[in-house]
Amino acid sequence: MTSERITVGRTHKWDLYLKAVSIAMTFAVFPAVGWAFKVHGHLAELSMQMDYLSSQIQSDRSGTQAMLAELREMRKEIAAMKTDLVSRITRVETQLEKR
Repeated sequence: MTSERITVGRTHKWDLYLKAVSIAMTFAVFPAVGWAFKVHGHLAELSMQMDYLSSQIQSDRSGTQAMLAELREMRKEIAAMKTDLVSRITRVETQLEKR
């Protein structure tokens, strides 16, 4: 009979533990799972926005690089025009001095 009482006592304790776990799942774990799914959705949306912004930044960066290359070419052309203008002015000055 002693072993039956122990078994009955264990069953009653396990029932209490299962009830406690059930209550904990209802009030703590299930809402936390819902919150985790909501946060996961927000993080996924944020990740998509970050990817979009990253592609925009990359596009802007490549556009800026193209503008910088164009400005460098213009600088070279202006330097060549300056050199040509100075040589023409020098030629005109020497021609005027010879007269």
